[in-house]
Amino acid sequence: MKTQAYFGDGVYAAFDGYHIVLTANGVGSEATDTIYLEPGIAERIVEWSTSGHRDHNSGRTFAETAERNIG
Repeated sequence: MKTQAYFGDGVYAAFDGYHIVLTANGVGSEATDTIYLEPGIAERIVEWSTSGHRDHNSGRTFAETAERNIG
């Protein structure tokens, strides 16, 4: 069974039974970019975004960077 969701900013996600498949800019046409995430990668992305690890260049955490860019 294939599921699909729209996340915004032209990003779509589908599940092909093994990978989370991210596509971009594919409304009404073939996607211009595709990324296949293996199982466990989504959890690693969530962990990275909530862990407080500091960026090598800026020294800011993901949350600090997001707050600065959104707020």
